[in-house]
Formats: sequence, C-alpha cells, structure tokens
Amino acid sequence: MEGGLISAGVNVVYWLQLQLSLLDFLSAPLQQFSATLALPLAQLFGLDVVRSGTIITLRDMGGYQLQVAAECSGLRLLFALLAFSVAYAHLALVGGLRRWLLVFLALPLALAANVVRVASIIIVTRLCGIIIGTGLYHQLCGYIVMFAVVMLQLHLGSLISSSSGE
Repeated sequence: MEGGLISAGVNVVYWLQLQLSLLDFLSAPLQQFSATLALPLAQLFGLDVVRSGTIITLRDMGGYQLQVAAECSGLRLLFALLAFSVAYAHLALVGGLRRWLLVFLALPLALAANVVRVASIIIVTRLCGIIIGTGLYHQLCGYIVMFAVVMLQLHLGSLISSSSGE
C-alpha cells in the first residue's frame, strides 16, 4: 500500500516538473514576442519607450521600467481561450474542418490580445501614473481582454457557421 502511494507521489512530482519545464519553455518566447510587438503600439501613442529584452523603459517617466514577466506571457490567456474554443466548437459548429478552424484561430487571437494588453499597460502607466497602470489597471485588464477575446471568438464562430450555409 505504501509503495503504491510513494510511486504515485513520485509520478505526480515528475509530472509537475515536466509541466513547469514546458511552461518555462513556452513562456520565454511569448514574453519576448509580446514585449517586441507592444513597443511599436505604445510608440504609436507618442510614448518615448525603449525595449531591452522583456524590459520596457518609459524614458519620459524618469526611466521607469516595466517587465513583461513570465506571468504576462499570455500563456494563461492562450490556454483559457483554447479550452473555450474547443468547447464552443464542439457545441456550436458542425463539421471537423470548421471546428478545427475555430480552435486554430485561438492561437493568433490570444497572441494579438496579449500584445494589446501589454501595450495598454504601458500606455495607461504613462498616462495615469505608476500606481494605476501597474496596480488597478494591470489587475483588471486581463479580465477585460479575456472578455473581449471570448466575444470575438463567439463572433468568429458565428461567421464560420454562417459561411457554411447552416
């Protein structure tokens, strides 16, 4: 009995390490991607910002730095949107190709949404101050972006469904 429990415990620890390694492996390039593309969006709003890796410096705020951390990579948004898309495609769409298309669209949608989220944090931090930009807004914008992306995915699902003549 104890041997089975120990074996199960070892398996769980091994599985968790594998999951964490996978998350680290995926997170770093997504951080870089979001930081790289958020910078020109922020510059479109006239902000004097520069990037070094995943650190974005607001030069006109005395060099205040924002870091696109692992938690800001967009991985949670991607996984949540993929899960939603699979469920929605299964329930609302007929035909494998249409379902796969909707699920596939979750990837670019989540990536673009995270870039916009990161850029908006930079912009709000510059316009409203550090406390609001990195505090209240930073906490709320993930929910706002997720809501917007789900609404967009619902709309895309509707378009995919109606384009097939259903």
